[in-house]
Amino acid sequence: MIFKYEELRNFFSEINKHGKTQLFKDWKGDRVFLIRHDVDFDLQLAHNVAVIEKEMKVVSTFFILTSCHSYNILSKKNRTLLKEMRDMGHEIGLHFDPTLYPENLEQNFGKEIEILSFACDEQVKSVSLHNPSLHGQYPLFKNYVNAYDSKLFSDENYISDSRYSFRGKNPYEFLKKIEKSMIQILLHPMHYSEKGNGYDSVLTDTFLKYMTDVHETFLVNSTYVEQVGNDFVKLLKNRLS
Repeated sequence: MIFKYEELRNFFSEINKHGKTQLFKDWKGDRVFLIRHDVDFDLQLAHNVAVIEKEMKVVSTFFILTSCHSYNILSKKNRTLLKEMRDMGHEIGLHFDPTLYPENLEQNFGKEIEILSFACDEQVKSVSLHNPSLHGQYPLFKNYVNAYDSKLFSDENYISDSRYSFRGKNPYEFLKKIEKSMIQILLHPMHYSEKGNGYDSVLTDTFLKYMTDVHETFLVNSTYVEQVGNDFVKLLKNRLS
């Protein structure tokens, strides 16, 4: 429904008409919109949404998956993106997968907090859980704002675009609930683009972008240049066909 960037701008405009947005770390029980982004796949796509939000005078919390397979938060490029998002007025939070740690959950949670705080150069204060509806684990962590805390999360005050679906809820109509309570809105950055692309285009575009970065890194290697040259896209097509 709102998966094009232009439509996303319209949605943010409606949010501003109904109330104000706030960061998770700043929430003290106010009747505000808490916009959340779980960054499961691509940090650049998250940065794109952050820029639009700044343009629309909206603030949100981006929950970053330190255990992600497809992006490295410690790379120079991604640390720069995180800091730019922070400097736009947004919050960087931890997107945490408890299933990775059958033992010493609290200790390993703390380690991920330290890594992400280092990457974004600011102490991380908020957490959202990765795929809790699949694994059924909803741990809370002392002194951290948790997106799945019962004060923030219920069917009455929470709406999500998971799997490109708002699960029968009209996002524009849902905004009116702000008259009675705070509203938490989860939007996944990978769902949004100029054209409203689906997963097929999102995956292939990100793959090509990633491989372009790898290719440019290896161009300092003379043997790589000799074997691959500049037309690595042709090489990829041949290998994948």
